[in-house]
Amino acid sequence: MSLSPLVDERYRLTLADLEGRPRRLRVANVTTQGVEELVPVLHFEGTTKRLVLTPAQSRQLIAITGSAIFANWIGQTVVLQPRRSGGEMQINIQPPDGPIRGHSLPAPRTDDQRGWRLTLIVVGLLALASLVAIAFNLSLFDSYLALLLP
Repeated sequence: MSLSPLVDERYRLTLADLEGRPRRLRVANVTTQGVEELVPVLHFEGTTKRLVLTPAQSRQLIAITGSAIFANWIGQTVVLQPRRSGGEMQINIQPPDGPIRGHSLPAPRTDDQRGWRLTLIVVGLLALASLVAIAFNLSLFDSYLALLLP
């Protein structure tokens, strides 16, 4: 988890996102985060949320892919399984051909479309105001020109 609850809620994959069911996802990219210790972060196709790996999850992914090289993890399909371990709920990473068949994550519910519409409306209003200002200034310019040139 990060220091920002907003980042965790909007951009980090959590147990709540799995809705108590296994989810089958394909790794789209692997990046790292951290300053003193770099931690792998999995990016998945079809979702904007990322999974910051724990050391146990990294070992699970190495066992599934047979490689500790991040580039070899890209394109792999995995199943994210909510599991209770030591009295605490965690996300386990399992191979897709195991006994558990995962479902895809539900579509993210965001306000992105509303934001784009608002942006287009604001840009349209600014363009309209600019055209009105240009037309007004041209009519003033013509009036000044008529006064200067008899």
